[in-house]
Amino acid sequence: MADELDVALQDAKHAALSLFARRVAHDLNNFATVIRTYSELLMADAPPGPAYEDLGEIHRAADAMVAYLQHIAEFSRGEARRAQVEVETSVAAVLKALQDEAGASVFVDGGTGACVHADPTRFADTVRELVRNAREASPLDRPVVVRLSEEGPTWVVVRVTDEGPGFAPEIDEIAEDPFVTTKQGIRGAGFGLTLASVFARRTGGRLVRERVADRTHVSVWLPMM
Repeated sequence: MADELDVALQDAKHAALSLFARRVAHDLNNFATVIRTYSELLMADAPPGPAYEDLGEIHRAADAMVAYLQHIAEFSRGEARRAQVEVETSVAAVLKALQDEAGASVFVDGGTGACVHADPTRFADTVRELVRNAREASPLDRPVVVRLSEEGPTWVVVRVTDEGPGFAPEIDEIAEDPFVTTKQGIRGAGFGLTLASVFARRTGGRLVRERVADRTHVSVWLPMM
């Protein structure tokens, strides 16, 4: 009974969080759109020079924020559109799309032929978020490793590891809460791990974070089909 109550409370928490994230994203998107539009208008009249370059930076930051907030709103929508997802194929597609981004190199270790019943977009978004987090945390000369494995007959695991410093103790306990972030700038909204955790739980799995030796591991455990 206690376990059922805990699941119900967690589901209610995640539903409320999804609604809150969508509303916050909607309102902040309006502000960011205004900033983007006005910076573009000012750039049209500004002569070349430091002021023009500063306006360009403001415009790029607002543009990136709009895209990120739209991503949050889409990720946190109420209903998932589930389908059969081939884990290894989907992970490979995400890594291929990320290969031109700056950051530490990413390598895949292991493999799996397993499939999961999940929203394909949310699955890809979760993997992308974990890999980006790892690349930003990892020293540039050290790789990020994505390990694919099957744990028993039930679980498929996507484990992303890096050699960054990991979360500070005061952050580690609340790392999956909204607005908690160690990042600076426009990508520091603090929803990434939160939404990844929501995705994993709604798909019948879990998000696991651990520090082993000098590596940080963040794993998504999902039930195999």
